[in-house]
Amino acid sequence: MKDLRFSLPLAALAVAAVCFLAGCGLRTPHVSGKTYQTSAGDMIRFFNNGEASEVNGLFGVLYGGQQMDFDSNGMPLPIACKYTQNADKVTLTCDGVAGAVFTMNKDGSLSGPADGLWHHAAFAHMTEVKK
Repeated sequence: MKDLRFSLPLAALAVAAVCFLAGCGLRTPHVSGKTYQTSAGDMIRFFNNGEASEVNGLFGVLYGGQQMDFDSNGMPLPIACKYTQNADKVTLTCDGVAGAVFTMNKDGSLSGPADGLWHHAAFAHMTEVKK
């Protein structure tokens, strides 16, 4: 009987540890602190505070609804954006344009609306830029 009193708590502790470790592997990764790029070279950088920035890959090319400022060398300045993430859904709003909802895929890439952000199809799929 004495052995059973000690083995039950140990067994419960082992089950709790396995459940905790298994649960950690099921978490959806976050976009915060990461940068994603489209096939056209456009990049979106997600900051840890719910803010993001978007830079066009084709300098000087504006997509429908986009407004852009340029620095003294004629280079485009990043467009200020905000985002929220709920599980695998990331909603991105730039320059007041209604939020585009992206889904984080198992491979870490983002899939968005078919017409993408700014109605540019390149934003329909973005991959993480590895550091």
